[in-house]
Amino acid sequence: MNSFETLEILGDVFVKGMRVRDRVTDEEKVLDVEGVFVEIGSIPSSDFSKGLVELNELGEVVIDRRNQTSKEGIFAAGDVTDVIEKQVIIAAGEGAKALLGWMSISTGRDE
Repeated sequence: MNSFETLEILGDVFVKGMRVRDRVTDEEKVLDVEGVFVEIGSIPSSDFSKGLVELNELGEVVIDRRNQTSKEGIFAAGDVTDVIEKQVIIAAGEGAKALLGWMSISTGRDE
């Protein structure tokens, strides 16, 4: 839905719909929705890591299950990574995983 602009969230107590405008056709329509997720953008700010760690075709930092990047000792977390879910609560958990992964390696307790 990148070509749509949100004009109005509909509903009194609960979300019942969303009025949007297509930026290409300028057509307005109402979508039948019961919830809305607000996000700043979907393009990761990973320019700082180009040439340092592996990035996927979307520009996201590729990580393993412990949040380590392709460069040993460098860990990443949050929306800049290739984790599918892009929500604050998940990013916070991924940050904790990255720290634990780094601690495990830096203290020699890596399995």
